[in-house]
Amino acid sequence: MELKEYLIKDYELKVRFLTDHFTRMWTRFNFFLVTETAIVSGRIIFTKSDQTSIALLFTGLVVSILWYLMSAEDKFLVDTYRAEIKETFRQLKEENGFESELDKPLYHVGQVQKINLKRLGVKISLFSWRVNAISTTRLGSVIALLAVVCWAGWLIKELAF
Repeated sequence: MELKEYLIKDYELKVRFLTDHFTRMWTRFNFFLVTETAIVSGRIIFTKSDQTSIALLFTGLVVSILWYLMSAEDKFLVDTYRAEIKETFRQLKEENGFESELDKPLYHVGQVQKINLKRLGVKISLFSWRVNAISTTRLGSVIALLAVVCWAGWLIKELAF
């Protein structure tokens, strides 16, 4: 097998693995979101307004910590897989003797930075935009961390009073 063939196959496999990881990642996100919703619902439905279940609060905290850990790991893996795709793409371009020219840019799968959006026909609007600091893959960890803070605060409040 020639290097070019190997790099093409490697690139295709890495793209597929990233795509599959996104599926697993959002399945886990949905699982934890449903679990957190069930715990909050249990708090609302099964306890009286003047009473709080410490066990329920503790359960919410533990689940949200697990959710955060899984989300942060998922984000790390997404970043790693994207970097691997970028590197394989770079090697593939080099092996094929392709150079990115300003009028003929080459992009790898998942590349979102340094892209000429106008050339690709992508328009930024109220309903279509991207800010790396709050990207979709990062939001999973942010939401989980917010859940940790809420449960911890609620538990501390109940234990202190």
